[in-house]
Amino acid sequence: MCLLGLVIAGCGGGGGGDDDNGFDLTATVDGKSVDSFHVSDGQSGTLNVNSGQEAVLKSSAGVTWTVQSADPAVAYTQVKDPTDTVLDYTLSSAQGGNIVLSVASKEDGNLKATVTVVVAPQQYAPKDAVLGATSTYAVSDVYVNSTVQSSTYTRETTVVNPDGSYTSDSRNSSNVVTDTYTANADGNRLSRTYVSGSGVVPGNVCTYTPSREYLSFPMYVGKSWTSTWEYACAAGYHESASLNATVLNAEKVIVPAGTFDALRVQLDTVLTNSNDGNLTGGSTLTGQATYRIATIGWYAPSLGQYVKFQRDYTYTGAQPNLYIRNEVEQLQSQQQPR
Repeated sequence: MCLLGLVIAGCGGGGGGDDDNGFDLTATVDGKSVDSFHVSDGQSGTLNVNSGQEAVLKSSAGVTWTVQSADPAVAYTQVKDPTDTVLDYTLSSAQGGNIVLSVASKEDGNLKATVTVVVAPQQYAPKDAVLGATSTYAVSDVYVNSTVQSSTYTRETTVVNPDGSYTSDSRNSSNVVTDTYTANADGNRLSRTYVSGSGVVPGNVCTYTPSREYLSFPMYVGKSWTSTWEYACAAGYHESASLNATVLNAEKVIVPAGTFDALRVQLDTVLTNSNDGNLTGGSTLTGQATYRIATIGWYAPSLGQYVKFQRDYTYTGAQPNLYIRNEVEQLQSQQQPR
């Protein structure tokens, strides 16, 4: 996680406010004055900062600084031994939080002020795709008829374009390419081409227009977005998708590949206008089948990818026995080229 340096400095000499022993507080963030922040003794104020920024509080007179309270989500570490005028911390918080400081005049302890430092959730930018990078996932599927099936697949980045978009191949446990995918620079899927497998039409290209937006940058706790796309395949299948997504929390997730700091993301997708003949209303004539996928994904910023998905499928009308009801997909291993 990124660290936020918070330097709290008290300058001796002089008096502030309306009292000889009073004080005035000002602030800078990343070296720039925060003109809207001015707190004197007897007052309270709020200083807003982003994770990764340096915040400096200055007093016009000698004061003592005390951490009155701090949210558990905000970790702060004392960098230097405290002095009468300076208190230096580093802070980190993936999900954001508050630290409340009590400030008191050194000459007259009854003269006090309160400052709430609001640390915004850490924001994460997309990672660049790396040519030759591979990720292997373990998948466990439970079907409508309660059949359980386990499998693995490996995704390898085979092309990285100048604009950051990329192509990846998906191989089964026998190292046979089953699908080829394209994605934009943010990692959102643009197309899927079926290559091999049972019941597959080789070369069948399916496109997501504009894209399947499972990621929306910057990613941070509390971020919400909506997205729609049309999924259409050369072989004739089509459906419409509507997504509601929210970054719920920052937490550690354990998968076979290890333990990762992750963002827990809720991805609720409603699929309509499907012409899947195995679903109610999905004949080629009507093409009005509907189903839903309730997904929780764990996105690891350090890798720039989801390391776990947990999906629950709900079908409107008849329940197709050989369709997935629940699915868990977890990162088993990840390797960068040397």
